[in-house]
Amino acid sequence: MESPTAPRGLVADLITPFMPNLSIDEEGLARLLERVVPHVQAVFLASPETGEGMGLDPAQRAELLEKALIALSPRAVPIFIWVTQETQEGTQHTLDALEKVRLDRGSPVNPVFWVDTPLYYHSNRGLPDHYRRLVDTSSMPFLLHNSPNLIKTVARPLKRHNIRTSILKELADLAGIGGMIFSGTLERAHHYRRASRRVSAFRIYDGDESHFLDHPSMSGTVAPVQTSPQRPGPKSPGLPCNYRPTRKSIPTTSDRSGRWETTFEI
Repeated sequence: MESPTAPRGLVADLITPFMPNLSIDEEGLARLLERVVPHVQAVFLASPETGEGMGLDPAQRAELLEKALIALSPRAVPIFIWVTQETQEGTQHTLDALEKVRLDRGSPVNPVFWVDTPLYYHSNRGLPDHYRRLVDTSSMPFLLHNSPNLIKTVARPLKRHNIRTSILKELADLAGIGGMIFSGTLERAHHYRRASRRVSAFRIYDGDESHFLDHPSMSGTVAPVQTSPQRPGPKSPGLPCNYRPTRKSIPTTSDRSGRWETTFEI
């Protein structure tokens, strides 16, 4: 089966709503998706920052994906979900759990992209071979996640905090890798774009919204949605969605020059 192409545009980086027992709040997630989905091209679940992915084990991420697929059906909204753990084995375990959710749901209409921060558990050395193995066993494509600030939190000493440009050039040629969520310097962004330009469908999303507004790319941006869905209380009976939003303007469409114009506020 041919891998889906990653969309262009705005990707909403969502919080993960929890119940008091730390299970996923299915109703809260559904309300959050209803509020956000009309304005974006994809949603990002369990991200390491906004989505609290670093605290989610494989079972919780699988539960989050399953409930998102239920809430989004029958809309074919692309889903990005962070799969990284502290080890290769842990990351593979997470992938296996998420793949099982897709199979149990009977191949849902939503394209799903596995977002992986490889330097969190693997060095640049041997990275192309590592992804060849992952791609061969996965039914859905990967999106690389380059985040030097996240890598700096790793306890063990690392020589590099970014994927090497020469390594990215190899990875971009792999059929099962659809793009990258990038955080870093503008100079490195230019190097990455040159390294991947042979592959027209390879997306490089800007992981820093403020940086994107100054230097918009043609792929899009990942923007955090700091919105907490609350259940209707005694003072708000019957409200389908009772939010306490942090107002934030986010670009949603671009003109032909690549400048991003319209915004929505939540």
